[in-house]
Amino acid sequence: MAFIKSSLEVTEACGNGLPSDYFPIFQYIKLPAEKKLEKIIHKHLNLYYSEFEKHRENFDPENVTDFFDTLILTQKEAIAAGEEDAKLLTDTHLVQTVVDLFGGKN
Repeated sequence: MAFIKSSLEVTEACGNGLPSDYFPIFQYIKLPAEKKLEKIIHKHLNLYYSEFEKHRENFDPENVTDFFDTLILTQKEAIAAGEEDAKLLTDTHLVQTVVDLFGGKN
């Protein structure tokens, strides 16, 4: 439920965009709306990262229960197999993949 609430907060904070979306000069000035959005997004991403860390700590390759576990297993298998692209499967990439899947509606 926390993920849904957080996702809705991000959507609400984004609204119809930020002033810097319409007036590029504002990209150099941190307006209150942008500061608020940064805080909300940081909090939102921390939810995903903390959940990922829990999965990493409790990971059991014999008991893959969800998408985080599947991604961790894939990462470990790619590293163990010495695949060239294994270096692309960073923890950040795995978390961002989940964020994109479940937060993509925003």
